[in-house]
Amino acid sequence: MDKRYAAFLSYSHAADAGLSIALRDALQQLNKPWHKPRALRIFRDNSSLAASEALWPSIQAAMDSSRYFILLASPEAAASPWVAREVTYWLDHNPPGTLLIAVTGGELHWDPTKGDFDRTRTTCLPPPLFGRGGHEPRWVDLRDLPPDQLTLRNTTFRDRVADLAAPLHGLSKDDLVGADIRQHRRTQRLIRATIATLTTLATVASASAVVAVSRFVVAAREQARAEAAREEARAQEQLAEERERDALIRQLLAEADVLRTNGDDPAAARLSLAALHLRDDAQTRAGLLGVTIDRPIAALLRSLDEAYGLAYTPDGTTLIVSGLVMADDEARQGALQLWDVRDQYRPRRLGEPVIAHSDAIYDVAVSSDGRLLASAGLDGQVLLWDLTDPTNPTRVGEPLAHPAAVTAVRFPTDRRLVTASLNGEVLLWDITDPARPRRVGDPLRHGSQVRAVAVAPDGDLLAVGCLNGTLTLWDIGRADAPVRLAEPLTAHTSAVSAIAFSSDGEHLASGALDTQAALWSIRDPATITSKDRYSFNSPVRSVAFSPDGEELAVSGHGREIVRLDVPNDPGREVLAELVDPAVMEQSDVPVIVQRIAYSPDGAWLAAAGRHGVVGVWAARPAVVSPTPTTFHGSIAVPSPDGRSVLVGDRTGAVARWDVTDPANARRLAGPVPTHDNEVAAIAFSRDGRLAATVGFQDSLQLWDVSDAAGLTPLGETIPVGDVRAVVFFADSRTLATAATDRGVELWDISEPATPQRLGELEPDGQAWALDYAPDRSLLAVGGLTGRTTLWDVSDPRQPRRLGEPLPARRSGTYVLAFSPDGSLLAAGDADGSLVLWDVTDPTRVTRIGRPIQLHGDNIRSLSFSVDGSLLISSSWDGQSVLLDLGYPARPVELTRGFTAQPIVAASPVGPFFVASGAAQAFVEVFDYSVMSSHREHLVERACAIAGRGLTEQEWAAVLPTIPYHDTCPPL
Repeated sequence: MDKRYAAFLSYSHAADAGLSIALRDALQQLNKPWHKPRALRIFRDNSSLAASEALWPSIQAAMDSSRYFILLASPEAAASPWVAREVTYWLDHNPPGTLLIAVTGGELHWDPTKGDFDRTRTTCLPPPLFGRGGHEPRWVDLRDLPPDQLTLRNTTFRDRVADLAAPLHGLSKDDLVGADIRQHRRTQRLIRATIATLTTLATVASASAVVAVSRFVVAAREQARAEAAREEARAQEQLAEERERDALIRQLLAEADVLRTNGDDPAAARLSLAALHLRDDAQTRAGLLGVTIDRPIAALLRSLDEAYGLAYTPDGTTLIVSGLVMADDEARQGALQLWDVRDQYRPRRLGEPVIAHSDAIYDVAVSSDGRLLASAGLDGQVLLWDLTDPTNPTRVGEPLAHPAAVTAVRFPTDRRLVTASLNGEVLLWDITDPARPRRVGDPLRHGSQVRAVAVAPDGDLLAVGCLNGTLTLWDIGRADAPVRLAEPLTAHTSAVSAIAFSSDGEHLASGALDTQAALWSIRDPATITSKDRYSFNSPVRSVAFSPDGEELAVSGHGREIVRLDVPNDPGREVLAELVDPAVMEQSDVPVIVQRIAYSPDGAWLAAAGRHGVVGVWAARPAVVSPTPTTFHGSIAVPSPDGRSVLVGDRTGAVARWDVTDPANARRLAGPVPTHDNEVAAIAFSRDGRLAATVGFQDSLQLWDVSDAAGLTPLGETIPVGDVRAVVFFADSRTLATAATDRGVELWDISEPATPQRLGELEPDGQAWALDYAPDRSLLAVGGLTGRTTLWDVSDPRQPRRLGEPLPARRSGTYVLAFSPDGSLLAAGDADGSLVLWDVTDPTRVTRIGRPIQLHGDNIRSLSFSVDGSLLISSSWDGQSVLLDLGYPARPVELTRGFTAQPIVAASPVGPFFVASGAAQAFVEVFDYSVMSSHREHLVERACAIAGRGLTEQEWAAVLPTIPYHDTCPPL
């Protein structure tokens, strides 16, 4: 087939309509010969496709006529079924190397170990691109390019367009750029030649010809002016639109902040999602992060009118919800809904609800091999289902009839089934042949309605809870001869509504309508022993042990799901809240969390609300946790390679430790008695060959640390006054010290054993804080006067102050820290507040946002993560704070209180930091890589909190000039 088009553009019309036009035009203009209207033909449906009654065949024809496929990847494109269909068709008919990706929003991460995109971190690709294997496709980054820069005159945009255009032209990028330059020069020569020719003709032509040429020139000039005016008008219109969007985004995020402060997280999430729709950038993502950070919910599912039962399949890939749907005639119909939860943040509904009973399905259970599902109905029936294909569960055998409503069903083994009903009987079934289940033995009779049952992990012990508050244990190892192990135990004062065994089978938990949950020891099943009892504000409906048996989750009437630490019982915490905006807006509708269930791996917790809403939460949200070492220190700083730390103690001694395995840290050298007082500061040279230590009100000492295990003092200690800070310059031949009584002194350390004082900077109060931006030869100095100065120290012998001192802070500046790229300066003050400065132009520094009150005492240390996206702060108040600075004007507090140590220092190479300084405390090493997960799945998590996007009426009220968009379409 004739390939009319060089490339087919696939994109989300809602997100990238404007960008797709700019990209198409740029691809068509790059390397364009002067005599042709375009260099390439690019298919873009809105401009290239004529109206057609059969749109998809026309799209297919366009793809068949294209040599390459360019996907504008964004979260909106990832969610678009149309884009997914186009990608699938292309990959089914073309080599994978012909698909190119331009990322316009969201995240894209390739996992080289799997040869696939990372499903857990990638948010901008449609599902057909996952699981294809092979090599990483060619992709370029078009994120964060302002609309007025989407032109070939912008070097960044031109460079990224060249990356895409090179394979379309069959050239390397360098050859394409060279060809484009030659085309440009050739066109300029032709223009000059044409002008020269016209000039010659004008000179030799007759007067009438001159007049004609003049008219032509005048007309051409007028046409050019008109075109320029139109371009300027379009640019101004676009600029006005962008400014309007900027104002709307700021307004939406500000209102979201107010709503969140007032406790209305769902409404805050809706406004933040609307802001993200207007522009997906660092600012709007920071707004979403602020809404989602302390809410570990992954998804909010709806499909049934009421939900009662909940179960994961053993492999954790499918979640089964049971309950009822109301028919058009108001009849109650028992129903099952299956969900594919391989991606818990994007559950996929497996078909429509399966109508299976004539009344609500109160409980469900899955066999341990995952092949059978049992549903228990209030209609008195139990049905068995073949789950081999979760998209199409199939009935097996005839219904198991009961004389009363069935309230519980469990599989002791894959060949046995236990059912319980409100007539007080528990029945045992042989399901070796599921198509012909067989009753085994006599019913296990109880003196009251059976409300809950549980089977121990070994399948031999059965616990039964009844309406009269009793617990009964049965040995059902021999199904034909079950044995009651003891008399029923009165465990509660009202109906036992939930029972669960721990994974080791040694504990049993019960919950009841008397608002109590109880923990029982059953090491000797014949004598149940009470271990703990917990009181709640409302009736308990469900209890569930985590798979490791370390936690017990409890739910009931109300939105809260409470987590209890079973071994230690230090108290309780609210793990999650099942919040549904529709219910919140109808106060007469109660929220009852009817059933909770952990995923088999313990990573997720699902909860079913009687009002039909199911929530899924991360059971163990990402936290920064310490690995204690085996040594103490008043200060510890990682080496440039991150493998060791230099440690100073309160006696002034210095030691070096290997922390490649923090829990088994190994002393490399020292301690070497060095200073008369406590070690105040430590610094490494950039090349890792030298280190410097200073003691409070004391001295400076240089060290040779070039040997990975070495620590050799160089020369004698040098008195430097009441010193507080020390930094090396980039050349490793100069360092600076800051002292409260001597200001900032610069030292020539070309001969480290004999440092030579170069002089001091212009004094600006008592120098206390000091930091150096190595890639910019920029030194920041702060002190107790509260004023901070910036210095150009590219020539250390002639340092030059840049601009005016930064506005003074009343409390004084205790610590300064540059971001790794030197564009941000963080200042920690004596009153516990943090100030961020934009020092991109150090002669015209601007403050970013307002001071942030982080601590109740002075900030002792600040340290940026290796990529500059996180800032770690610690203080004498015993608190530590981790901030996300993805958008510095809106810092987001990710967590606090992870260490009580007053000094933190991030590794220059890896995702860890070292905490030290607390009396009698071991130095701690923290891995903060888990915190990157907080930036993932922001839209999905926000939609789970919001429950829905803005309605059309709400949208029109806040965004009257923007077309409506549903930011949270139903799953």
